[in-house]
Amino acid sequence: MSQHPAASHPQPSLLATQVAAATQVAVSDGIALPHILTTSSDFLRFKERQTLFVDKTALLQELVDLGRVFLARPKCFGKTLLISLLEELFTHGTQHFEHLAIADIWHEQQYQVLKLSFLHLRDPATFEQELCTELRAACDHAGFHEIYDFIPECHDFAILFTRVTCEVLKDQQVVVLIDDWDAPLTSNLHDQASFEANSKHLFAVYKLLRECESIWFLLITGTARYHTSSLHTGDNITNISIDNNFAALVGYTEEELRTYFAPYLARSAALYHLSEEALLEKIRDYYGSFCFDELGQVRVYNPCDINRFFAQVAQDPNNAPLFKPFWLQESAVPRTIMSALRDYQPDLTCLEQLKTEGIKLVHYDISAAYHYDDMSLVKFLLQTGFLTIKEKLDDCQETELVDLFEYRCNFTNVEVEKFFIELVMSYVTDQEEDNLSSGIKTYAQHLISGLKAHDMERAVHAINAMLSCVHYDLQPAQSREVFYRVLIALFLQIKLDPPHVRQEVGNNIGRSDIEALIGNDLFVFELKLIPIKKKKSKHSADSTAGEQAQAAQDDDINLDPPSLATQTRIALNAFDQIIGNSYGSASFSRVVEHWYGVVLVISEATRQICYWRYFTTNQELGCGAVEPISINNLPQVTTE
Repeated sequence: MSQHPAASHPQPSLLATQVAAATQVAVSDGIALPHILTTSSDFLRFKERQTLFVDKTALLQELVDLGRVFLARPKCFGKTLLISLLEELFTHGTQHFEHLAIADIWHEQQYQVLKLSFLHLRDPATFEQELCTELRAACDHAGFHEIYDFIPECHDFAILFTRVTCEVLKDQQVVVLIDDWDAPLTSNLHDQASFEANSKHLFAVYKLLRECESIWFLLITGTARYHTSSLHTGDNITNISIDNNFAALVGYTEEELRTYFAPYLARSAALYHLSEEALLEKIRDYYGSFCFDELGQVRVYNPCDINRFFAQVAQDPNNAPLFKPFWLQESAVPRTIMSALRDYQPDLTCLEQLKTEGIKLVHYDISAAYHYDDMSLVKFLLQTGFLTIKEKLDDCQETELVDLFEYRCNFTNVEVEKFFIELVMSYVTDQEEDNLSSGIKTYAQHLISGLKAHDMERAVHAINAMLSCVHYDLQPAQSREVFYRVLIALFLQIKLDPPHVRQEVGNNIGRSDIEALIGNDLFVFELKLIPIKKKKSKHSADSTAGEQAQAAQDDDINLDPPSLATQTRIALNAFDQIIGNSYGSASFSRVVEHWYGVVLVISEATRQICYWRYFTTNQELGCGAVEPISINNLPQVTTE
């Protein structure tokens, strides 16, 4: 569950109350809820279709007053809609913003707007040409149609930009809005040559933009910050990516969710037979907790998730809306995370530590722009929204020096954590797709079904089927028991919510390996590893040292599984350990009705479970040796 207690009902702002009043409807059956637009980031579409619109305009004047601004946020988080709002304000003023906050505070003149997207500028060989095409289209869209008359062909951006400012804009000032600025770099993290080539292109682009006196206001948005572009050097652009004042510029605050989505929340809670507070806590666990605030105070919900979730109940008011990874399914984030896993090849045990304990980062780690060689998986997860600030640590509360701030960061919410687990399992089983193959997911379902039915033979067979898919190169030379523990825990979490699976749960005597809560049943797993032994070569007592050394090198690895007697003895010892140390007594205590112990003996010779034992506190429920999965014993993949 969420570590943040459910907030009390805040006092909504006057504006929020006015806007929400236009969409308040009864939640009784038969009365339609207003439509929620989920397929467009064009502000005028919201106006034309009279759909629900969450007013985020109160900060826009303050944003524009900064002059030149950079904002980083994850994919599909509202940046494009922000650009659309600013384009409409600068182009036509506030005529379409009646009843919104900006209507009373906007004091800017009207300017022509050059709006560009760098999303498709990925190939260094065509970068200049495609960027010139983008600039011409932006000028034409802004009303400078003569761009095609006297500058029809020019594939050098510096020359074209100079001619635009001198011959097209002349003495006019314009607003420049750039979306997805980092796409040429982020799309080439796997290719250093292309990354550095695009960095040189971008260096020249942003040098021109920063020095151009024809630009009245400049906003650049993206997902990541890279130092090699020149964008983050100098002092004439303000980075508001973790500025407390703009932490809620995009994304929905809890106040906004409670106010604008009140009728949707009420109807959804009724369909789930939950209180609104209980449902809100579940929504917070799944979609909330994003923090883009260096003070660690402001948290927002992912707008894509919230819109998609409540759009379900608007479209189908008789069925409870489903919790799905809407944001991750719509964005390209999973594909980039998968590429990062393969590029950085992280230690699986380190990933589990990140998941369970989080990681401590200083302000620089969160705010700084990175060079190619500085990037790591942790930094990449932070920039993509998979990791977020969970708390600003107490030992830095009294300092005013922001560079000394320290934070504990962890997975943002259940949505990203579950998806990350699937991606990691795809990575360790060497799947080609961005997420798990149907086979691995089916094995996971067999595991959970076997545990629910107390069919341990089936559950163990499902784990072995998964273990047989793990890529050989990813298995560490040391701490193999930890490797198997982490892997099996992740496997459980494919079908269970991550908070329902815990590792190394301690009490006053010791620590269990894995504890999994399925319904009201607690399963306590203890893993025991039987290492590979070598067959010793025979040599005479009077052989030379050189002969003995050569004999040691010629030792054969014994790939035969351990004897049944050995397996049974190890399992019985583990049984005594679980019972004697009262494992499970301190976990999920308020909801556990039944307790079960599971011993899994793993042979390093086959890298699979070779024996299992299953019991309650006073009764053995079953045990048995397991034939390893091999070419002669292939697993059967059947759907349920």
